Amino acid sequence: MKNVKKLFGLLGLMALCACSENDFPDGPGTSDAGDGENHYLAVTISNPVGATPAAYAGSRAQGLDGTYEEGSADENEIKSLRFYFFDKDNNAVNVNPARNVNYVDATVNELGAGSADMDNVEKKFQAVVVINTKKGDNAAVNSMVAVANHTDLNLGTGSLSFKNLCDKVGDYVSTDNGFLMTNSSYADENGQITVSTIHPDNLCSTSEDALKRPIQVYIERVVAKARLKVDLKEGELVAVDATFEGKTYKAVPLKDKDGKVITEGGKQVYALFKGWDVTGTADKSRLIKKVNSTTSWNSSLGWIWNSRDFFRSFWAVNPDEGLTLGYKAYKNIGLEVGETALTYMLENAADNYSDGTKKLYNPVNEVSNRTQAIIAAVLVTLDGDDNATAVSRAKWAGNEYTEAGLKTAMVNQVANVIYLRTETNKDDGTKEYEFSSIAPEHVELVSAVEAGLADENSEASKRYLSYLNLNKQVAEAITNGTMVFTEGKTKDAPVLTVQRINDELLEGLLGAQVWKEGMTYYYTDFVHHAAAADSKGKYGVVRNHIYDVAINSVRGLGTPVYNPDEEIIPQKPDNDDDTYIAAQINVLSWRVVPNNTDLAW
Repeated sequence: MKNVKKLFGLLGLMALCACSENDFPDGPGTSDAGDGENHYLAVTISNPVGATPAAYAGSRAQGLDGTYEEGSADENEIKSLRFYFFDKDNNAVNVNPARNVNYVDATVNELGAGSADMDNVEKKFQAVVVINTKKGDNAAVNSMVAVANHTDLNLGTGSLSFKNLCDKVGDYVSTDNGFLMTNSSYADENGQITVSTIHPDNLCSTSEDALKRPIQVYIERVVAKARLKVDLKEGELVAVDATFEGKTYKAVPLKDKDGKVITEGGKQVYALFKGWDVTGTADKSRLIKKVNSTTSWNSSLGWIWNSRDFFRSFWAVNPDEGLTLGYKAYKNIGLEVGETALTYMLENAADNYSDGTKKLYNPVNEVSNRTQAIIAAVLVTLDGDDNATAVSRAKWAGNEYTEAGLKTAMVNQVANVIYLRTETNKDDGTKEYEFSSIAPEHVELVSAVEAGLADENSEASKRYLSYLNLNKQVAEAITNGTMVFTEGKTKDAPVLTVQRINDELLEGLLGAQVWKEGMTYYYTDFVHHAAAADSKGKYGVVRNHIYDVAINSVRGLGTPVYNPDEEIIPQKPDNDDDTYIAAQINVLSWRVVPNNTDLAW
């Protein structure tokens, strides 16, 4: 890759010192002195910055080639820090006899920038804590795990074994109290490596001795990060900064799938990108990343997903109970398109622990199980000053219409079936009936959700279509008997109910694609490793990565939106007028993954 960055430095130098009660009487990060032995333990804590999947088979050991990005001050800040200690079997080992717990909380102080010769990490911090073991239990302290910025986790005040920590699953996307970070997980032929081993000579009688032989702990952020910008490739029409509703947005000139310019009234049509966000987001994540052995996953995945040399892995498995994916309404998709806006999301990677694969889904009876980037756009034309005007468009039965023209065309299909019957009382006491065909003013367009025709369990569902229904005033009048519609125009013709008209006659006309006031959307899957097969790591989101999306080109009108209040489960229209969005997606970790994808509508 071009412009490869190695933004290495030391994230944390933690001196964990076991001191006497007199040394640290009540300060933060101390352990209550018990009837036991105190020891100094120095720990270097480092945050890996990552490698690109495209370079996993590169020249550096186990694939650390690629583009890297240093975290921001907020992303690196440690506001709270806890260390858990375990014996050789990963059971909790008491390091505070007075409280009978296996953890110590620490307070950190930043020391400065990282060292250029410290490969794979970022910044320096220092903390001093006290650990205290019962007499004779020194050798029981075998390993440890760090959990940074844990105050939202409710870890409790009791001891936790390593299994207890690994079993914790939750919604860890909040960064209000800092970015949650835990020991990084990677693998060898025997399985997962997460805990940091403590050798007897790491436990010293003085802090000076401990600092000469610190143990190494590598941590990673639990969330992933995403950004999105417009970066049209050579040969595309030029994007414009257009003004719409008093704000400036990026507007991309549109072509159809064959490369023909899309126009309205002789003017170029643009997709004005009002905002973007992440959709299909996981509702929970493991606290500790879970991976399998290199023997198991290397043979099934076919790409280098693991780097023991650099204490990291580039793949993960989802929680056993599975994920519920969350979606957003069009009106709530509002991150700025460009270099600066970003968002965070939880991991959504492998579903199968044994071979590391992601479950393939059948669009006929399932929706996508992938996390995606979605763009809320408006179809517009521009005047000479680049002021944008929304373009309402509609497609039905192979023809294009205005919204008003669409209603007329659809109503005409039932004009000889549904009749409004009016009656007049004659002088002789009889009734005289007159009939007129149902008219556009009697109906309205509604979304598939409002029509009760949206299937949220299938990607093939026509959720993006709009249907005819009686408007609310007419429906109410029919219900209270002040309007009568019949099936046919004879006095004996059956009287129609609202349900019969809507559900069978109007909705039987099938749906139309309606870009109401120009509202539309595009989306793209996050591609984690472009060379992999779909189920073997091509699509996914992994913690401590940045997914950097660059829109190279746009084809077609996007997926129409009729009601901006409804949640969007992304899908592409199923017709001959396919829409494409071409995107180059680069995964940073805080790392970058470049890949190209064409999404077709």
